[in-house]
Amino acid sequence: MIGALYSGLSGLLNFQKAIDVTGNNSANIDTIAYKHSRVTFKTAVEYMLTGSTNAKIGTGTMLNTIDRNMVQGPIENTGRYSDLAIAGSGFFAAGDFRRNANGELVKMNSYLTRVGKFEVLSNLNLVQGDVGLHILGIPSTIVNGEITKGEIPDQEAMIRMTPQEKAAFYDSLKLIDLVKYQTMGGKATGAFEVFGTMASEVGPQPHVFELTSTTDSRVSYKVRLSFDRDVSDLSTVFQDDKTYHYKLEVTDWSQGGYDRPPIVGSSGTITFDKAGNIASINGGNGQLLTFEINGETFKLSRAEVLAACDYKDPSVLVIDTFYNSSGEIVKDGVVFEKLSKGTWLFRPARYDAKVASVSFIGESGAEYSFEDEELNLLGGVLRFDENGRYEGLSLMKGDGALISDTPTHMKWSLLDGTEQSMAINFHNILSGGGVQNDLQLLQEGGRATGSLRGLEFDKSGYLIGTYSNQKTATLAVLPLVQMRVPETLTISSLYSTAYNFDPIIQANNFTGVFEAGNGGTGLIEPYALEYSNVETAKEMTRLIIYQRALQLNARSVTTADAILQQAYELKR
Repeated sequence: MIGALYSGLSGLLNFQKAIDVTGNNSANIDTIAYKHSRVTFKTAVEYMLTGSTNAKIGTGTMLNTIDRNMVQGPIENTGRYSDLAIAGSGFFAAGDFRRNANGELVKMNSYLTRVGKFEVLSNLNLVQGDVGLHILGIPSTIVNGEITKGEIPDQEAMIRMTPQEKAAFYDSLKLIDLVKYQTMGGKATGAFEVFGTMASEVGPQPHVFELTSTTDSRVSYKVRLSFDRDVSDLSTVFQDDKTYHYKLEVTDWSQGGYDRPPIVGSSGTITFDKAGNIASINGGNGQLLTFEINGETFKLSRAEVLAACDYKDPSVLVIDTFYNSSGEIVKDGVVFEKLSKGTWLFRPARYDAKVASVSFIGESGAEYSFEDEELNLLGGVLRFDENGRYEGLSLMKGDGALISDTPTHMKWSLLDGTEQSMAINFHNILSGGGVQNDLQLLQEGGRATGSLRGLEFDKSGYLIGTYSNQKTATLAVLPLVQMRVPETLTISSLYSTAYNFDPIIQANNFTGVFEAGNGGTGLIEPYALEYSNVETAKEMTRLIIYQRALQLNARSVTTADAILQQAYELKR
């Protein structure tokens, strides 16, 4: 009877501990990244019954283990950028820091955690929000003003490392301090590209007039008016007023059998202003274009000529923002002007008042300045083949002579004394787009100075900063630690959200440090948290089982006690 009493008491005591564990699981059913525990039992020492050679009886139960189940809990979206969940078995690296005598932060202990409730403090350190543990990672470096993300060994390289090398790499992880990333320095534009379609039907267009003799209505002519630009007279190129050479010729006439009648006054010049009106005919202010055919004078008014030639300004200005070496904005671009079919001239626009002078840099390295009066540089020449595709570049003087050097760069000299040389790319320009231009200019490599405006993590653990200059940069990477048997980790006595970790002591259990998604760690889910892996139904079931077990063991104790009491009464 004494045995039954002690067996029942052992059941009462140990099932009470099991209820304590289940109660703790239930209490943490909504705790971030909580891992539930389970209780296992084993039978107490058995003893041989007196007078028996093989009959044994147990002495009750003993608590065997309390095991933590590290299986991933459910992941829920929170909408908070600094909330991170691990969809896998990896851990975030963390550490607690103290300031030394020099005021420097020194890591005291290392920890692992799956609680991704992070915050950026006012000092711009990334910490675990609940307890203030610093999150460890690989901060980016700043080299020559460029924010360059840190490197992490690939999966194979990490696995091949010795335990000592893995520990050394883990110890090289640093706290994430965003102070030095508050400002992104400006950068000079290194190149620009112009792409799109040049309008081909620009300038004055040819037109055929039907003219009838005023003296003999049986006599009529079809007279074609056409235009071109003589490269020997380019004085109005890139100016508001554009001068074209016109030509008149009879294409058909009513008096068959005779030679084509000549036109007296068959050529001259017509100048158009920026608004598309005729500024002058043959250099004068006359209102009529006058010519003779077979001794008869014909007249075309300005309005008739203007309506017939359907003039479209042959120049197109493409403007965008460039940046000097200090990241200051310079707004400028390129002006193109059609010279003839398949040939366009171009030069820097000098749109911004900050521009002092401009020049071209040739493939030979020679510089061709617009300020060089002896050179008399007109601009660049952009040539297209018969299909309207880019063919090549050259340079042209004011007299129409070509310079045998291909321009590769444009150079802007600014009033502040700085110079801006940018490579040019016109290979993706097409000619042949009717009367509409859709050219676009895209600067490459340059940026204004920007201040840090926003932060965001991606699935690989990279912390991306967004700046006021519309640029982004990777500021740090949060790698994940993988353990072979994570169940052996122990909860820190100082930080309930973290596990104690020493890469040397736990070398046999430490697989390595990986970029999220590698090494079996799993990906990081931004804007989300992992919650407790406690399953309500199972915990309720265990409570019922333990309750019934307690009742049964209590009955064993009371029964044994009652029998002992009866035995005592019999003895009396």
